[in-house]
Amino acid sequence: MALGDVSIWKLKPGLPGYEFGMDLGKPHEIVEAESFITHGRVHPTIVSPNSQKSAREKGQAKAKRFRLVKEEYLAARVSGLSRDMICERYNIKIGTLRTYLSEWDIQAPERETAAMYEYNQVLSM
Repeated sequence: MALGDVSIWKLKPGLPGYEFGMDLGKPHEIVEAESFITHGRVHPTIVSPNSQKSAREKGQAKAKRFRLVKEEYLAARVSGLSRDMICERYNIKIGTLRTYLSEWDIQAPERETAAMYEYNQVLSM
């Protein structure tokens, strides 16, 4: 069963002038999809507000909520994104991010900085 094509754009971290959701032009590469889910996460589905029945009433499975993982967060921070920019990129509220940071025990700036340093050390091995 063919899953379809995936377009890939290769961007440098902190691309100057880049805004979330902007048109990136032609992709660098197009490959066939290997799976529907990557790293065990499912992104939220957008449901039209005009639909008469909910997804559950139509017999469709309810979409799973997106959950940011610590490694993704640290990679975004190391690449220079602020907490607000990460919230915008992943479409989450700042309160949700604070909950994640608390769960990961990196809510305090010094703990976050230490975690970013450790993350960089693992990448450089």
